[in-house]
Amino acid sequence: MNYIPITFDCEGANTLRSNGIRENAFPFDWNIAPLHNIYNLIKNNFEGFLDPKSLIYSNKPFAHKYDNEYEVNNLIPVFDTKYGFLFIHDFTLDNNYDIIYKKYKKRIDYFKHSVKNKENTFVYCGFNIDYITNIYSKWVPYFDDPTIFDFNILNLGKYDLKDFENLITKKYKKNNLYKYISEI
Repeated sequence: MNYIPITFDCEGANTLRSNGIRENAFPFDWNIAPLHNIYNLIKNNFEGFLDPKSLIYSNKPFAHKYDNEYEVNNLIPVFDTKYGFLFIHDFTLDNNYDIIYKKYKKRIDYFKHSVKNKENTFVYCGFNIDYITNIYSKWVPYFDDPTIFDFNILNLGKYDLKDFENLITKKYKKNNLYKYISEI
């Protein structure tokens, strides 16, 4: 059985990994996106996801240490304006778009394949509004437009978990969604 994390940020994939049950990478593992953005992406069958015309690149690099093992120094946040996804673990100053696109294409294809398996379970990890707003506010200084994430914040409650469950049940004939609400 695969667990497919559907979470606002990296928490879902991290939780699965720390419990030894993360076996594969999926398109929602290492980015920031509210449930309604993920809902729209799945509903639209990932059409136009990571379209270069929809990406806003920050020119302010940052460093991130992974699992206290290695550090990447030239990461840049990139925002997909079509679906409202913020990528903070993928893009670098080295203009690695083609590599990232191929990586996400592979993850999307695997997601589409995995959802057909009745054994696989979606894991939704929810957060409170203050936590989500705080995460976005951390990344605003990396972009020239201080209102870049306003749409995401204003629409946090647009789709609730029941809407998402209905989409998954209808689109993929699945009804196994495990809900985990974070204490953060």
